[in-house]
Amino acid sequence: MSPKNLIALGIVWLGAVALWRHFGPRSFGHAWQARGTMKRTMLIAAIYTLGFLHHVFIFGWLVPTGLGLFRLAQKN
Repeated sequence: MSPKNLIALGIVWLGAVALWRHFGPRSFGHAWQARGTMKRTMLIAAIYTLGFLHHVFIFGWLVPTGLGLFRLAQKN
């Protein structure tokens, strides 16, 4: 990918993150009300997995943007 494409991808990703933060789900509080040890354990594990993926999504736009800026700076 060219540096301009990487920067554009980072900007689009940042826009998606901003929309997610504004319109996305607010909490997973309903999972704590689950009955049964196994069900509750699985729900907690799912929440932590989704939390990890959420952080990857939120901060992932930095990678293509930084790589695009780095390649653009090397060309000049």
